Formats: sequence, C-alpha cells, structure tokens
Amino acid sequence: GRYYLKREQFEKLKRFEIKKDDLLMTCAGTIGKVALVPNSFDKGIFNSVIMRFRMKKEITRPQYLKLILKSKDVQEMIVKDAIGVGIKNMIPTKELMKIKIQVPSLEKQDKLIDDMEKMDIEIKNLINVIQNIKEAQNKKLNAIE
Repeated sequence: GRYYLKREQFEKLKRFEIKKDDLLMTCAGTIGKVALVPNSFDKGIFNSVIMRFRMKKEITRPQYLKLILKSKDVQEMIVKDAIGVGIKNMIPTKELMKIKIQVPSLEKQDKLIDDMEKMDIEIKNLINVIQNIKEAQNKKLNAIE
C-alpha cells in the first residue's frame, strides 16, 4: 500500500525525503535489496525499514555504489548476522559503516558501470536461450503419444 502525508507532516519529515540518485536499501524482510531513485518519481519519505545512501557525485557515482552494495561479498556481510525469527533484520548501521569499499576514479567507475551493463545484457540473452530450450523440451515431452 501507499501512505500519504499532509504537507505539514511532510515538512516535519523533510530530512527523510527521497531525492534523485539516492540509493535505497531494505533493512528488514528482504534484506539488502538495493534501488536507485530515478530521475522522475513521486515525492516521498523513506521509512524505518529503508536505509538511504546519498553520495558526493564528484567522488562516487550512484550506479557504482549500487553495484558494490549488490555485490555478493557485501550482500554476505549485510546478512551474515541477520537477526530476527519471522522477519530478518540487517546488521546494525554501525557495522555497515565499517565496511570498506574501494572508490576508484570516476573514469574507472564509469568503465565498470558500462562493463556491468554489457554483462547484464549478455546474462539476459543467455537466460532467454535457456528458457527457449526449456520450452522446446516441454513441447517435445508433451508431444509424446
């Protein structure tokens, strides 16, 4: 569901406002899911189960940090000590802030982002090939008389 705030409520919570290029990460339930806020979106406030990352763009590209946060190594660190029985919670913010990441030049970040986008296209193409083969298998099995 969606929640709507009155203008005065929004103004009180303005420090939690979501802005373009913010990274948002889930901290409970589906821990560690990461999204980049796009150019156009409805004005909003993030809630207590979301962590916001806002970076200095002259140092770190938001897409680069998104790749790092979604990486296997960082995801394992985030959930390794997940606590909770029904709904798991992410490691405490203090622990998250201790994770060190390499921050190469903007040019190197751009190259990595581009390379990852190309690899994502390759992965999607291979998934399509696999799905087509599975469909062909299924048709062949269903055609047996």
